[in-house]
Amino acid sequence: MARGVRPLVVSDSEEGDVVDGDQTTRAHRTYPRRWFVLTVSSVAVALRGYNQSCFGTINNLYSDYFSVEPWQVDWFVLIQSVIFFFASMPMTIVTKTLSFRITMFLLTSTLTGGFMLTSTGMLTSKGYSIVLLGQAIEGFSNILSWSLPPATAAVWFASDEVAMAVAVQVVARGIGEAAGCIVPPVIVNINTEVPKVSVAFSLNLAFSENDLIFHKLSQRGMLPTSRSC
Repeated sequence: MARGVRPLVVSDSEEGDVVDGDQTTRAHRTYPRRWFVLTVSSVAVALRGYNQSCFGTINNLYSDYFSVEPWQVDWFVLIQSVIFFFASMPMTIVTKTLSFRITMFLLTSTLTGGFMLTSTGMLTSKGYSIVLLGQAIEGFSNILSWSLPPATAAVWFASDEVAMAVAVQVVARGIGEAAGCIVPPVIVNINTEVPKVSVAFSLNLAFSENDLIFHKLSQRGMLPTSRSC
């Protein structure tokens, strides 16, 4: 921040710079819709957590359905880790140059695309490769999802709310991972067909599509929203 400029978080009704003697106090405005943006980000992060843990609990049913070995089903998750390992550093350089809106758009786009391919692959016993491709795309959304919580907190929240905003998104990821362990076994048991698990993915697809739509409504305000900007 330039010399002679002090940050000040102001109410929703105040804008611009405030002159204080020989110094200019830069006014940072917080917007009520920051809570909406936080909800959108938390849902996206929770969906990522769900996708990360939804295959392991019924691994044997997937392997029987796709006529593959259990270790091949494990690659639905492993491929995301492999992509994260090789692409995280290049993506870090790329995301550093992206705005918050573009990062959110890329995250929700890859999330929706990955769920769409995964749901499609689940509809046929020959869809193993389609599901694997969908999960590979999810690997890129995984990288982006780790950069989203601090960005959401820094861009939209006042300095005394940053820790809370980050914590909400971290908890959302944990809730998503827990749901991924619980929901598929509930939908698919030993007497039902595996394709019915696509209902869970379709549900997540619907959420992520809505996430993508709602994101377009979360326009950033005219003034910086926190001292962290």
